Amino acid sequence: MIAVAATVAVVGAFFAWKEYDRRPPSTASLAPDITIEASELLADFQADENTANTTYNDKVVEVSGTVKELLLHEDGPPEVILETGDMLAGVSCSFEAGAEVPWEVGQEARIKGICTGMLMDVVLVRCVAVR
Repeated sequence: MIAVAATVAVVGAFFAWKEYDRRPPSTASLAPDITIEASELLADFQADENTANTTYNDKVVEVSGTVKELLLHEDGPPEVILETGDMLAGVSCSFEAGAEVPWEVGQEARIKGICTGMLMDVVLVRCVAVR
């Protein structure tokens, strides 16, 4: 009886740990749900944020555009801001910490990430470069 209880406890602890330690799949391995230009993505959010949230949030979005700004943080993940034609807003793409960003300001980029909505910029997280 004690052996059965111990076995159940060990197996249960193993599965609990595996679930606790589970990470989301890499964005690189996910097919995009939506492919769009950065300016169109921002325009959709500016036109009707509620509809855009329903359309884009929690979806894999592949966005293309010109790199407006590169933010290479020492302690955090690199971030790429894509040009949208709006001086005050862009598409912010946050990469995993330590990721290599293969572009320079002014170059065309294709990026895939998970859309989380709009703050000042439209925000994509867990981004990867699309080759």
